[in-house]
Amino acid sequence: MTVRANKPAFNVREKLKSLDYSHVPYEKMPAGSVIQMSHIYLTEVAFGSGSFQTGYTHQFKSKRNDSELIHHFWAKTILNNVSQPAGQDYRVLGGSPNLDIGAHDTIIQASWQNYLNTSDYSADFYPPCDFIMSHKPGTTDLYNYAFQGRVYGGSAAAWTVGRANMSGGPTNNNRGSWVIYEVAQ
Repeated sequence: MTVRANKPAFNVREKLKSLDYSHVPYEKMPAGSVIQMSHIYLTEVAFGSGSFQTGYTHQFKSKRNDSELIHHFWAKTILNNVSQPAGQDYRVLGGSPNLDIGAHDTIIQASWQNYLNTSDYSADFYPPCDFIMSHKPGTTDLYNYAFQGRVYGGSAAAWTVGRANMSGGPTNNNRGSWVIYEVAQ
């Protein structure tokens, strides 16, 4: 006995045109794919206290709870060590859902970054404050990050982040940036 099956004819080209290839669902993105990006421009913030103060906040809401967030931070700064040593003391805190600094985890921290001693260096310097870090918050809830700074060791000279360091020319977008990339795992 012979069995024959027939399928209705279709045009392959038309079928491919009807599929939405401009939007791949986030859950189907391959590992290493950048799912989304968030960017903020930095303004000028001076750190003159021995206690950590919040200079910038960056909110991010992941599309996937297993994603890795890559932070890229770069800013112009000024360290004036004429009368005291100066250095960049900073940390990045993060947490969800509200930005209550005391209840957050320290994600990254640095001290002595670009440290300048008064006996070795005699004037002001303009080194960048920069870092690249990764973090896996493990949630799709809104996550808040805070960049905090203080004077070096809590007792030295003040320093400023987001300093334009130039007279004239554009000052809005050349101070620094904080970019967060969500990368599929």
